[in-house]
Amino acid sequence: MKTLRMRNCGKRWKPPRARKWSGKRKAGWTRGWSRADAISPGQRQRLTIARALVRKPDILILDDSASALDYATDLALRRAIAELPGGMTIFIISQRASSVRAADRILVLDDGRAAGFDTHNGLMAGCAVYREIYYSQYPEEKPAAGEGAPS
Repeated sequence: MKTLRMRNCGKRWKPPRARKWSGKRKAGWTRGWSRADAISPGQRQRLTIARALVRKPDILILDDSASALDYATDLALRRAIAELPGGMTIFIISQRASSVRAADRILVLDDGRAAGFDTHNGLMAGCAVYREIYYSQYPEEKPAAGEGAPS
């Protein structure tokens, strides 16, 4: 059985909302975690990201890193990553517009082809595919017809 060792991780970064579930363990969240520990997919996802960050990578690729997280925890995760010291290039692969909205640049793929590459605001103004994805996730933000909504 593999054991996850997180000795140095607590000094640098703690997964968002970790205290809620790590406090239930005598060892806290910085000691070994085994597969026998009953943790949810979201908790496992946060621990995996923390393990990657301990290594201080130059490039971090988060492939659908919020898939097992609720929206509040996804927000907390994005804020925690944004507060990390600079120098790390982060690629975020996500189906959630909220996960990429604050990115420096967003690449939108449609059927495997590039449909747009810009900031959130640039894509909202000039990429119909991104607008469709965004408004499908945030319908309350969609302008009413005739209110200057791009088509």
